[in-house]
Amino acid sequence: FDMISHEDDPIWLKYESIYGSYDEFDGLRESKDGPHLALRVQEAWTWLASRREKNLAICSHSAFFMHQFQPYLPEMMGLISYEDKEVERLMMDRRFDNCELRTVAFQTAEM
Repeated sequence: FDMISHEDDPIWLKYESIYGSYDEFDGLRESKDGPHLALRVQEAWTWLASRREKNLAICSHSAFFMHQFQPYLPEMMGLISYEDKEVERLMMDRRFDNCELRTVAFQTAEM
């Protein structure tokens, strides 16, 4: 956790300043901001590709994984592609469950 630079989540604070607290607004927040979400997903893939480790455990909110692996928003199209149609079907056909474990292998377009 030594790469965490903020005690409070600046992304949550951004949307809280726009929509109000969680108790005041229970609608979509980040999912309504396609361009920013696409940038975050692209930055996550870039960061992962820059790591020297070959095996990593990644923890995140299931909604972020959904957008990372199941690009529903127009801004997200083209950030990820599946070469194997069976894997694409497995990743796209159902949502991520809470505390779910999935194993993923990926390579960047440059490889």
